[in-house]
Amino acid sequence: MNTIDRVHHEILLHSQRNARWSYNNPPLAQLPRDLATLYRPDPGWPWVEWDWDQLELRIVACLSRDATMLEVFAKGWDIHFMTACAVFGLDLPSQLKDPVHAEENAEWRRVMKWLTCNHLYGVCGKDDIRRTKGAKGLGHGISYGLTERGAANLPGARVLGLSGKDVQRAFRNISAMFPGRAAWQDRLVEEALRVGETRTWAGRRRRYLDRGKGNYLRGEILDQPAQAGAQDLSNEVFLEVAETFGADVIYKFGKHDSQIWGIRESEWDRITPQIRTLVTRPRMIDGVEMTFPASFKERRL
Repeated sequence: MNTIDRVHHEILLHSQRNARWSYNNPPLAQLPRDLATLYRPDPGWPWVEWDWDQLELRIVACLSRDATMLEVFAKGWDIHFMTACAVFGLDLPSQLKDPVHAEENAEWRRVMKWLTCNHLYGVCGKDDIRRTKGAKGLGHGISYGLTERGAANLPGARVLGLSGKDVQRAFRNISAMFPGRAAWQDRLVEEALRVGETRTWAGRRRRYLDRGKGNYLRGEILDQPAQAGAQDLSNEVFLEVAETFGADVIYKFGKHDSQIWGIRESEWDRITPQIRTLVTRPRMIDGVEMTFPASFKERRL
């Protein structure tokens, strides 16, 4: 006789310095993709999952007022994809809105041997190693205080066949693309070292008792407005979903910039379109209106 074990995991709200939630016993957020089907919805409670696109970078764009970043997001372009093309010297395709899925980019993807999507098995072109370990890893590293010297030692560089000089060159190119972000980072670190704290767009504070100089502290200072700011927005949406739909929804767990909710099946057609609208609606971040697109998945028993 087959039995189904129910998972009662722990959600820790205050275990990480950057305010991210942790999921323990078992650590659901660390589950490998090929084991994702181990956890299934309850009968009558299908899941809806969303994953925000470039959530942290969009918040940084608002805080820094970087003109290039704001333009990229206003036009709906994939910033990680564009950065990957710059890092690896690839010509940009004709369509920069969701370029890994756009039909007009099919020949470009073939020539560049871009990862082919197979969404049935959880494979997406966004997971091409050049975008994830190359552009995304390097871009996020710069956002969190990565130095040119440190960039040469990125773990993904060897996997991608990039030399230290290649990565340092890419580092300089990416930094030059977003001068407003670089200037904002310098101002943020200077202010944090002076007053001993930083705050997110929503006012969440982090204090720095050790104000000694060093790249580690610089990285911690730059990390908070982006990481904790992303969690602030995630918290805001969490509360909106819970308060709007009440007993017809149940929060399951999340993975970094994603959330997974169970929806009462009889209310599925009513609730899921409203959730999509709520999750992706424009929001004001530090006085700048920003859109927050997301990728959605549905999962049934």
